[in-house]
This record gives sequence, C-alpha cells and structure tokens, in this order.
Amino acid sequence: MKKNWKRKIPLIILLATAGAAAFSGLVMLLWNGILPSLFHVSIITFWQAAGLLLLARLLFGGFRGRRHRMMGGCHGGHRNWQHGGNCEPKMATAE
Repeated sequence: MKKNWKRKIPLIILLATAGAAAFSGLVMLLWNGILPSLFHVSIITFWQAAGLLLLARLLFGGFRGRRHRMMGGCHGGHRNWQHGGNCEPKMATAE
C-alpha cells in the first residue's frame, strides 16, 4: 500500500504544477483582455500573473490549509466546545 502512495507523489506534483500554470495563464489572459481597456493599466506577463495569484493567496487565504470555519465565527470550534467554551451552535426559535 505504501509503494502505491509513493508512486503517486510525482503525479500529484505534476498535476499541482500544471493546475497552477493553467490558473496563472487564465489570470493573465483575463487581465490582458479586460483591464487595459477599462482602467488603462499595462498588460502583464505569465510570471506577473503567477506572482499576483501568490500575493492574493498570502493576503486573503494564507497558507494554513483548507480549514473551513463551520461554527459561524467561533474560533476553535470543536475543541472549544469540548472544553466547555461558550461556543454553542445557535438554535432556531419558532416564533
């Protein structure tokens, strides 16, 4: 089982690289097709589009993984609830 997992690592790296390249190309095409005529900005290269995506990820997404906050603004969610925190799910009231 571990041998199959080790064989998939190069494929995962290849797919992630291809996906990032495709997404960077899409951003470049959209930027160069729309923004210069609307806002009179200059066109960008592929590497500038990749840098723009990286900057947006750092500013708006971070690199903390794919953790979603399901508790409605409650930080710590499950851990906080287990240890007696005041993070209770809100119940709908029938009025």
